Formats: sequence, C-alpha cells, structure tokens
Amino acid sequence: MTSPSETNHPDDEYLFATFFLNELEFAIDVNYVQDAIPSPKQIIALPSTPDYLTGIIDLRDNIVPIINTRKRFKMAANPKTNGGHIAITRCQNRYMGLTFDAISEVVRVKNRFLEPLAPEFQNEGDLLSGIIKLDDGKRLIQIINPNYLFDYKELPVHLQRATQPQESQAALSSRRQSVAFQIAEQAFGIDIKYVREIIKTPEIKQKILVEEYILGAISLREELISIVDLRRFLTGDVNEPTLDDSRIIILRIEDFSFGILVDAILEVITFTKEDLQEMPGWSGNRHAGGFSGVLERADYSLVLLETETLFANALKRLAEHVNLHDENYSATSDRKTKELEEQEKEAPPVTFITFALDETYGVEITNIREIVRYQDNIRQLPGQVDYIQGILNLRSEVIPIINLRRYFNKPADKHSETMIMIFTYEDKQLGILIDHLLEIRTLSLQKQDDVPQLVAQEQTTYSRGLVERIIEIENRKGEHTPTMILDISRFYRKMDGRSSESAEVEPETETTELTI
Repeated sequence: MTSPSETNHPDDEYLFATFFLNELEFAIDVNYVQDAIPSPKQIIALPSTPDYLTGIIDLRDNIVPIINTRKRFKMAANPKTNGGHIAITRCQNRYMGLTFDAISEVVRVKNRFLEPLAPEFQNEGDLLSGIIKLDDGKRLIQIINPNYLFDYKELPVHLQRATQPQESQAALSSRRQSVAFQIAEQAFGIDIKYVREIIKTPEIKQKILVEEYILGAISLREELISIVDLRRFLTGDVNEPTLDDSRIIILRIEDFSFGILVDAILEVITFTKEDLQEMPGWSGNRHAGGFSGVLERADYSLVLLETETLFANALKRLAEHVNLHDENYSATSDRKTKELEEQEKEAPPVTFITFALDETYGVEITNIREIVRYQDNIRQLPGQVDYIQGILNLRSEVIPIINLRRYFNKPADKHSETMIMIFTYEDKQLGILIDHLLEIRTLSLQKQDDVPQLVAQEQTTYSRGLVERIIEIENRKGEHTPTMILDISRFYRKMDGRSSESAEVEPETETTELTI
C-alpha cells in the first residue's frame, strides 16, 4: 500500500474511519471499510490458528476472520473494555474484521497532515502505513494497513475460499454504504457519499439564527460551517443529547457543506437496494420524501435518509446563515491588513445586519439575540396599537412582536418570507417582523457617506422617528445602497413609558404603551 503522503499534492484529501484501542487512536482508509458493527455475541473459535485470530463470524453468507487488533499490535489487555466494535474491512478481495474498543470519527485529512512511518520503527514493518497529525501535532492517529494484518493461509483450507465475497457482479455494482447514527430512540442512516467527515462535538458558537434548528456555527479548518440539530429538525424535540457520545457529521451536497448534530454514531453498514424495505406512506409528514426506506439490522431498524430531498429546503436557510456571518467572521479573523487595523483605531467598525422591507434597513448587531422564521402561534392582544402583531411564546419566554410594515404604514406583502428578529435590551425581549434578511456588514463609518439631508428628512418623516441615520453601504457588487439604520431602543422606551418623541412624530391616538 502506497502511503498517501508520498504523493506530490499537499492539498489532496483522504477519508479515514478512526477507532480507539485503549487511549490510542487508529485510522483505516474508508476505501477498505465495509461495515463497522457492534461485536457479535458469538464468534466461532478455530484451533491451531494464531493467537490474535479470535475466530470467524458468518456475515451475509460470507466467512469473516476476526482479528484481535490489540493482540496483533502486541498491546496490553484493557480490562475496562466492554463489548466494543468490529471494523469489517475488504482487502485483497477478502473480508476481515478488526476489533476496537469504540468507533471515533470519520475524518477528512489533507495530504500535508500525513506522515509516512518508516518500517524500522515498527515491530512488523508494514502493519502501519503512516501517522495523521492533527491539532498542531497534539492528536496523532496511526494508519493501519489491513493488507498485512493476516495471512489467509492460516485458515483451514475449506474456509479460505469462503472469505472471498460471495456476490454476483450485479450485486457488487449495487452495493451502497451508509453511516448509521442515533437520534433519540431511533436509528437513521445517511449515504456515505454525502459524508465529508465525522467529528467530535466542539464548542458551537451561537450566532444569529435564521431557523431554530440551526444551533450556530463552527470553524473547521478556516471554513465556517453551520450546524443543524437533526433531532430538532426531524422531530421538533429540544432535548439535549449526551455530548460525550454526540458527533457532528459534516455533509456536502453539491458544493455546499454543513454539519448535523446526532446523538451517537452506531456503525458503518454496507447494503444493496434489495435490502431496503419500502417506507410507509407518510403523506402528512413535513419531511415526506426525505426517507429512502428501512434497513433491518440484528438489533434495530434503521431509517435511511434521502439526503438531497430531506435538506432541499434547508440548504437555502443554511446558506443564508453562512452568508450572514461570513462578513463578520472574515472581519474578525487574524487576516486583517495593517491599513484596516489603523482605520479601526481611528473609527472602530460597527457591525450591522441589513434586511428588506421594500427598502433596505439595518440595525446594529449588538442587541440582536436571534432570528427565527415567522410562527403562526403569535397571540394577538386586544386593545393594543395596530402595529403590535401580538405576543410570541418562544421557549417559555413571552415576547411582544412589532409589525414594522404597519408601523411605517406600508401595505402587507404576501410574497415576503417573513422573519422575526429578536432583540434583548435591559433584560427585556422584543421582536420585529421583517420581509427577509440580506447580510451582515462590518463597516468603518468613517468611510461611509451620509445620504443627502433632504432625502434623510423625507425618510425620517414617514418612518415616524425610528430612523437613527441613513448611510450608503457598498455591497459586494460595488453598488451603493441607501440603508436606513433603525433605533429599536425607541420601542423599549415606550415599553417603560420613557418615550421622548413629540406628538408630531407619534400621534396621540397611539400612546398606548407596550406590555409584556
């Protein structure tokens, strides 16, 4: 086996499944891995074979020799090991199982993070083909070369042929692989062709959200990745998974990457189309069409996701989430130029989130808590002013919602993708309805031009004093767009009866204070 690190392309990527033995982590190229299954209760022992050959199992009418990996690598026994997993590999056109304490991750690694391991540093020169060095060398993963772990001639003659896959050419071409994982009490699977890697759950930075099922974002090798809470996405359940077992599966659909948080990784399985049982007709399910079928395993039933269909609508929301934070993410990175840093010393940049309401509006990001899709459970309040949409019960918090279109005397827009922008101010919550989000921009106001005074006065008049200032923001196409910056704190002052607006701006007929 040629070590990947011997190639000439440092950015070439390789996908590995990783496993634990004691506290050591090992990796196998996923091209060799067929399944990763819980250790079966019965393994048939064979006499007169090497001590590291635990025995054989019958897996889908194929004989699979099971190698005790700890013994094969001359490692001490681990009395704490309970059960464990077996990685079913296929090399030299034969099956072989390797015992491990636990499945770790599926990780995608660039060639520059791989280092070949010289044979002279090993007990047997070809068992390990290299080392993966991650986290600045703090995490070292040994790459197993399964070709040299076992000589099949050690098996009795009548079993040697039985280790070769007994599949027709048609069955071989229809074989698929899936990563099985758990959400609550149900097992699901996702086609491995969409899996970029699987990682332990890091700290997820809670950013401004466009959907409740988006937990936030992580930085994965300088790429901003939005994370979906798959439990909440599928079921609406908000129970937190056990972080010790939880994993994030990084998926790539077409050219877009995002992560899904799952409760636990179960195994990697291989199956054919004939193994899939048809899904029941869930026509009333909002995710109808997002499931391919059911696979029956020894201990559980697995629902296979129809990945592209299931996430078709969510991809747009995830892309919005990334775009919203990309500008802010880049502006706060370590890649700022000296010129930008000097400008920021003179005029510290301000971060705005902009949105559409016929025209372009913006608010400072400071007090924004989150952004959620419009919900039908907003309860209308009798006796309130007309621009109060009602109150929203959001995770046991009662939040008053302002309808900006009504406040600005604008007609309703039935075609808008209404969102709710939630603010926090002096321990109070407040939401405003907007048509749709645009972007987050971090700007040095020193470089921004005010809109001509006459235009500003006209805009301020119809906006009833809510516009703090109007600036021209240059978008990514180089176009300058007048953007009205709103002072949302005005509504909070009204909530506390501290409004200072004159009667000309706020008619006497609408002096009712907001209540929570």
